[in-house]
Amino acid sequence: MKFSKKGLYFWFFLLLFIRIWGHEPRQISAGQDEVAVEDGDLSVRTASFDIFTEPTVSWDRVYRKISRRRVYFGARNRPDASLSAKDKFAYRINLLFERVKELLGMYPQGVKFQIKIFKEQSSVDGAWRRFSRSTKPSVHVKAFYVHGLRTVFTSEEGVSDSILAHEFAHVLQNYYFVALPSSKVTEMLSVYVDENLEE
Repeated sequence: MKFSKKGLYFWFFLLLFIRIWGHEPRQISAGQDEVAVEDGDLSVRTASFDIFTEPTVSWDRVYRKISRRRVYFGARNRPDASLSAKDKFAYRINLLFERVKELLGMYPQGVKFQIKIFKEQSSVDGAWRRFSRSTKPSVHVKAFYVHGLRTVFTSEEGVSDSILAHEFAHVLQNYYFVALPSSKVTEMLSVYVDENLEE
């Protein structure tokens, strides 16, 4: 990846500005009346994340959907062919998460979050309306992150490597910054990750 000196200075000062003068954006928060994230089966547990799924989620399908983009070229970054689709999925998620850390240059300590994978996209839309307090029934989101629950919500239908990398950028920003920057800035950094995932 090549950067001009001017580009490096821009990103350095932007991150410095955010770190020092950032402010709290409107956050999606979980109310006390919300259902527990753990609804569903605990399918995978790692040092950084736990994955909860509905029992009918197809691991083969979700693994294929998050393996479309090339991240870290080379055989050393491919999972053992003898692993189950669930284990390959966890391996790929770890690679994506490490790549997002590298792209943002953010390595916060103690990151622990959850990923909730629904079978149907309509369940993600319903969770979005519940957590965002949205009254728009036509809003469709493929994934979103609720920092109060430290959870990324997605579905078998909507999941992709691009979507998860984008949401992981939100996870890292929420752990990294003492005071979160505006939602426009956090979104810009998350889009940056998605655009540069394969660099």
